[in-house]
Amino acid sequence: MEDALEFLYSRRRMIVIRGENKDKLEELTRKRAVYMGTRRDMAAGAHIETDDPEKQKRAREALTRFYRTGGFMTMGFRAPVIIVMLGHLGGAAWEDVPACIQNMLLEAHSLGLGCCWYPVELGERMGYEWKEILGVPGIAEYAIVAWFSIGWPAESPRPRPRKPLNEVVYWEKFGDTRELPEVPLTGKYELQLPEK
Repeated sequence: MEDALEFLYSRRRMIVIRGENKDKLEELTRKRAVYMGTRRDMAAGAHIETDDPEKQKRAREALTRFYRTGGFMTMGFRAPVIIVMLGHLGGAAWEDVPACIQNMLLEAHSLGLGCCWYPVELGERMGYEWKEILGVPGIAEYAIVAWFSIGWPAESPRPRPRKPLNEVVYWEKFGDTRELPEVPLTGKYELQLPEK
């Protein structure tokens, strides 16, 4: 069992980047983002929370500029540190690495640091180009799953209000927000321990 756990835990790697490779990755990412932003109007599908048509128009124009300059994918490079997360393709890379990232982001937040997480799409050319810049060996051994920026936040906005649970939690099937009676943990739900 220990060998199996060691195999699973040894299948992720992280590269901490603070120097010139950060600039190279930013330029590569900006080119990709500009290509994506000019190829399709990404701002058209964005949800803008206002009923004022003039504010919606200005927000969409700002978003279009933001997308077409690559800002939506490169703003994290302004942080002093980025961490690139790798997963071994022989393991559970797309399950294990995001769970690891979430724990790292929670710990960073508890220390007063700010972070932003970015995916690197599976099979995209950009992932292979990142591997080349970072010296990641092999084509089919490790994949770059995601990266995140980490630094001191420039501002401390108030927490966003949470939606009521009945808007996000359904019971038994999609859309069912009814109040359910409390189910006692007895009968078939009761844990039966074997006699010693």
